[in-house]
Amino acid sequence: MQITQTEQKLAAITDEGYFEKLATAVLREADPDCAAIIHTGVNAAGKTVASPVDGIVIRTDISPPRLVSLQHTTTAKKDLRGKWLAAPDGDVVKSARIYAEARKRTPEMTGKVVLATNQDPDSDLVVDVGTKCAAADMDNQIWGRGRLAQFLDLNATGQYIRRKYLGITAELVSKPLLQELSLKSIEAHAPKDHNALRVQRELDGDLNSRRRLTFLVGRSGNGKSVACHKKLQQHVKAGGFALVLTDEHIAKATILADALGAALRDLHPELVSSAGRDALNF
Repeated sequence: MQITQTEQKLAAITDEGYFEKLATAVLREADPDCAAIIHTGVNAAGKTVASPVDGIVIRTDISPPRLVSLQHTTTAKKDLRGKWLAAPDGDVVKSARIYAEARKRTPEMTGKVVLATNQDPDSDLVVDVGTKCAAADMDNQIWGRGRLAQFLDLNATGQYIRRKYLGITAELVSKPLLQELSLKSIEAHAPKDHNALRVQRELDGDLNSRRRLTFLVGRSGNGKSVACHKKLQQHVKAGGFALVLTDEHIAKATILADALGAALRDLHPELVSSAGRDALNF
């Protein structure tokens, strides 16, 4: 079976800190247990630091609470067994030790270790990891190269992460990409007179209502474009999405989704034909 471009780029990563950041981004998005993970294994400069685990969180939003630890590695496939299972400092061994200590204070707590690697471990190692975790009363997940690549290739937000870390373009619309394109759209259609943005007008307040649709009509030069630009900026800064549709986008479209798709592909030509419809789902 042919290896994908994503798998090739994952396999080529030798910077441990860079892989940790990529894998943590994937796991925060893909696994609810890891959404709030604290990434302890990398410093602000992106370099790995000494830590028994690379990420950890205790989920107190569920009952019983759950301790989740992350362990990342770019270790060669032949050395994975020792990296994960060797005593006393194998990744599974260290995670089990942390979990055992936590259970002394919270006996009902459950545990889980997530192992991320840019290799694909062999079946014997997968079985041995599972056996070791079962003996420690911990669940386990292994995110090998193939599983990481599948998420990066097939999930919309995964493609956004893939674009950021591996330089492979995104074809699916995700929330972070849509927000990025919103800022790009607003900037592309910014008023020529940037000083006008600093002037407060009564019209600015009129556009701050919760109406779903507003038709703005007025004489030329009374600040319509500037007021709309400010409104869009505020909306995106608050976490929303915004696109400027030109008369060309609208004239060629029969439905709103088509106009949105045309505007999005002007900003990001690689997007699939359903981009406008997908954006409306957000």
